[in-house]
Amino acid sequence: MADDDVFEVQRLYPQIYLACHTDHVRAQSTPFHISSQDASILVHLDREAGLSPRALAKHLGVAPSTLSAALSRLAELG
Repeated sequence: MADDDVFEVQRLYPQIYLACHTDHVRAQSTPFHISSQDASILVHLDREAGLSPRALAKHLGVAPSTLSAALSRLAELG
């Protein structure tokens, strides 16, 4: 497998993961009101190695506005 192919799978992994897992957790059903997608965002946050919201949105394969809304909601939840 070429390095480009490996990189592409790694880049698309969040979308592949979500597409393959149909048993998604709804935000209202968890004690902290976070969904599987919220958890996917949180797992990518790092205080030491910051990542811009635009770069994170690109990595997750979502629009920057979608990520911004999700981050705002997560910030409100604390």
